[in-house]
Amino acid sequence: MINIPFQNKKPTSKTTELADQARLNYEKTLTTLRDIIAPSGLLINSTSVKLGSTFARTLFILTYPRYLSPG
Repeated sequence: MINIPFQNKKPTSKTTELADQARLNYEKTLTTLRDIIAPSGLLINSTSVKLGSTFARTLFILTYPRYLSPG
């Protein structure tokens, strides 16, 4: 076996803090990505859609009138 000098080095407190911060950032991003791909709740009605806490509504117009008249 080859002995590499940095192989037996103990991690310093700064190194462990950086590793912990990186792990927390990764977990936060992963949670956000999961929420985008598969949101916690989806409610579909005939006139609207509620995706998590976001509400969306669509309107469908079949035809426009050629002329508009007052009244």
